[in-house]
Amino acid sequence: MYSKNGNLFLILFFFIDSIYYIDASMEPVVRKADRELREFLSRDGLSPAKESIDLVQFAQYDAIFSMGRRRGEVWIDLADGGHPW
Repeated sequence: MYSKNGNLFLILFFFIDSIYYIDASMEPVVRKADRELREFLSRDGLSPAKESIDLVQFAQYDAIFSMGRRRGEVWIDLADGGHPW
């Protein structure tokens, strides 16, 4: 089970799910992507870690002052036992 537009990764024995966005990493954009990813997790029966409820993690891959299309991701840690892996 994967989230729509998301990817599942194993990082240092932690499972996270991510969603990709192409806008600038401004707060409203990042929070919207976080909200969408949480909806996808719920829909797919995956559970975020309790510590991630009030936490927004994101990665921005382009220079902050670059023009044009940008790349970014929001990451959410999955709870132990909150996924089938």
